[in-house]
Amino acid sequence: MTITGTPTTTRYMRDREKAARITAPLRPFAGRAPDATPEEAEALRRALLERDEPSAELVRAIRRDRTVTLAQFRTALTEGIDTVPDAPPVLRKYFEMLEDTPDWVDRDKIALGARTLRRVGSDVGDVLAYGSLLGGYNNSGPLPAE
Repeated sequence: MTITGTPTTTRYMRDREKAARITAPLRPFAGRAPDATPEEAEALRRALLERDEPSAELVRAIRRDRTVTLAQFRTALTEGIDTVPDAPPVLRKYFEMLEDTPDWVDRDKIALGARTLRRVGSDVGDVLAYGSLLGGYNNSGPLPAE
C-alpha cells in the first residue's frame, strides 16, 4: 500500500555530505560501489512511502482483532510456526512468507557480512547506533498510525 498525500519524505537524503563523512570509516568494508545508483535511490525514496502489508496485517490481528497473541508470535519466532498449537491462519501465513527465501539472496554475501562483523568486534555496536540507525532515522519518513 502506498501512503498518499506526500510525494516524498522531507528528511530523505537531505545531507549526503554529512552521511558520507559519517560512513567514511565503513568504506573499506562496503565492497565496490557501495553507493546507491540513482535508480536505487529513487526506489528507496518510493519505498519510504509504502507499508509492509504482510506485517501490517499481522499487527492488526494482534492489536485490533486480537486473533493472534504475542505469546503465539514469540513462540513462532523462537521455536517455529509448527510449534504453535492451532496457529491462526494470519500468523501461519506470515511465518511461511518469512521462511520462503527469495532466489536473489546471496548466501556468500551473508557469510562475508558475518565474517566482517566478527572481525570488527564490539565497535559494530557504535557503528550501528550512530551510523545506520540514526542515519536511517534521519533520512526516513514517518508512517501514519492506523
